[in-house]
This record gives sequence, structure tokens and C-alpha cells, in this order.
Amino acid sequence: MVRYVGLGKESSFASAASIVRYVDPVTFSLTPEKEPVIFRTVASRSPVTFYEGKVTVTGDIEIPLYPDVLGDFLLMLLGKVETSQPDATNAPNTYKHTFTPIEKWESPVTYTLELGEDVIARRILGAILESLSLELTPGEPPRAGCSVLAVNFQFSF
Repeated sequence: MVRYVGLGKESSFASAASIVRYVDPVTFSLTPEKEPVIFRTVASRSPVTFYEGKVTVTGDIEIPLYPDVLGDFLLMLLGKVETSQPDATNAPNTYKHTFTPIEKWESPVTYTLELGEDVIARRILGAILESLSLELTPGEPPRAGCSVLAVNFQFSF
């Protein structure tokens, strides 16, 4: 059972980052899948050897919508943010963040996710969001549903 999800922005693709924000998930269903590499020869029609292939991590996370993590989730989804200070004199602590999708030739911003369990923590590297949904129901706390896609999976004790 996952007790927390940690987020950290990576400096380069799939390089482990320090975790800077933590959230408590409502629901969680991330699973790693290994795609085998099959080695065949011309002498045989059946596979000769199987090798471990790449790992992909897919699934969904639902969390309470906290204002401090909404920017991270928008950046994981869209890939680019521009920050400006509209009125530095009269409102020095007010900033404007504009999130835009990346172009197809640009690299996305990736995150490290840490999934804390009872005894171990799992790290997922190179994570982006495929989709993000916001649920705003009267009388209930707001929630965010995230569909995650990542490229690496590690265990730590």
C-alpha cells in the first residue's frame, strides 16, 4: 500500500532527482512492465533467447488537489512554464506562471516519483503525465487524477 508520493524535477531525462514535495494519494495503480527482446536466428523459426528489454511504467494516481503541487502536475503534462512578475513595485510577491505545451522537437520536463510504502520506497524515473483531470465537486475537497508514463523503476530500502 502506497502511503505517500514524492515529486522531484529532474535535471536531465531519467536522472534521479531529490524529492521536494510529498502528497498523500487517494488511489494508486502504477505498474512496471518489461518488454522482452527476442533474439532469433535464420536457422530456426522459434526464438533462441530472450533478453530483458526496456521498462515502462504506466498507471493512474488520484490525489487531493494541493495548490503547491498543481504547478508540478501542469509542468509534467505540458512541458514548459514561463514565470514573470507583472508588478514588481506594487506587488513584489505576485508572480504569473504561463504553462504551454512543448513543440514536438523539444524534450519534455521529467520528474522522479517516489512511492513510499511500509518498508521500502520505489522510485520511478523519467515520469511525465499523459493526462490530468481536475474534479471539483461542491462540498468535497478538490481532486486531481493523473495518468502517468515513465521509463525506469527502482527499489530502495
